[in-house]
Amino acid sequence: MKRLIAALWLAALAGCVTHSGNVLTPDRVSGIQPGVTTRADLNEWFGDPFMVGADAEGRTMAVWHGSRLTSAPYYFDMRIQMLTAVFTNGVVFNFSVADQVNNPPTRPEPVEQSPTPKPKLHQQKGP
Repeated sequence: MKRLIAALWLAALAGCVTHSGNVLTPDRVSGIQPGVTTRADLNEWFGDPFMVGADAEGRTMAVWHGSRLTSAPYYFDMRIQMLTAVFTNGVVFNFSVADQVNNPPTRPEPVEQSPTPKPKLHQQKGP
C-alpha cells in the first residue's frame, strides 16, 4: 500500500498516466454482446477477473476492475471502472459497467486585480 501511495505521488509530481488493474476500453466494452461474447473473450480483452462468484440462481459472475490516474501539476483525474458479467454456460447472460470519475478542483484561475495606484509625490518648491 505504501508503494502504491508513493507511486501515485510521483505520478502526480511528474505528470503522467498510471493504470491499475484492467484497462476497460470503451471499444472493447461496447463489443460485449449478451448471448454471443464468452468468458474467454472477456479474459482475452481485460485479463483475469478481479473476483469470481455466483449469483442467486447459481450462474457464474465475474468482476473486472481498473483505475486510471492522469496527473499534471495542479491537476489530477482518477477514473475507476468496474465491469460485472453474469454467465450461462460460459456465455455472457448479462453485464453492467460502472464508471466513476473523480476530479478534485483544479488550480484556481488567477484573479484580475485592478492596478495599484501610484503614490503621488509632493515636491517642495525651491527656497
